[in-house]
Amino acid sequence: MRSRGDAATAANAIVQNEAGFRELADRSEETTGNQGDDGKVKHRFALVLVVLVLIPGAASMFAQGPLPGDIAATLALQSVLGEAPAWAVSMTNMAKAPWLWASTAAALAIAGWAGGMLRAFSPLIAYALAWGADQLLRYLIFVPRPDAAWVSVASASSSSGLPSTFGLVFGALFGAAFWIAGGGARKKTALALSLVLLTAGAAARIVLGGHWFSQMLPSFALGILLAGLAVWLIEYAVRRFGMPTRAHPQRSR
Repeated sequence: MRSRGDAATAANAIVQNEAGFRELADRSEETTGNQGDDGKVKHRFALVLVVLVLIPGAASMFAQGPLPGDIAATLALQSVLGEAPAWAVSMTNMAKAPWLWASTAAALAIAGWAGGMLRAFSPLIAYALAWGADQLLRYLIFVPRPDAAWVSVASASSSSGLPSTFGLVFGALFGAAFWIAGGGARKKTALALSLVLLTAGAAARIVLGGHWFSQMLPSFALGILLAGLAVWLIEYAVRRFGMPTRAHPQRSR
């Protein structure tokens, strides 16, 4: 009788183990599938950003002035928000020292909240890339800023309106949330905060007459692309050197 009971117990254990292995395999396939889908979304998003950099950027360089809709968009914002609202001036200063360091700290916190300690450093890398891109592009191209004859300009400048240094900096600092994998509450919160900051920043520069919409769009797009490159570099290092890949490991129960 004991041998029959032992055999039944062993058979039951084998069945349970097999079921467990199947569950693990199903989870693994599901995770792999989700990673594959996430990768496809990132590739498509990157392609959209490249288009937003090249087409409006090239059109602005060719026109050497506002594109259709630029003047109307600026006048509409100025009629709703005012010609030089104080909040817009404060927002603009967030991309200049010393307030730039507060923006950087906020970007590090958001990236770390969404992707963990390692990915928290991606805004620093992205900022360095944005600084280099800004210097290079300003050496190569020139596109006039908005003219006070068409819209209200809070502070006139003779420097090129393309690229927008503000757009590059803010896009690079707060663009990491677009690239960090996952769809949990942390990622969604970080993405929402980033979208609010980027939208407010773009509105601030346009309402002050600092840039046309057609200049802000490619600048932000390029900054977000550089943020994606920074996140990719960190994730490559994680895979290459075998660092922990989980952003927020669960505690053992």
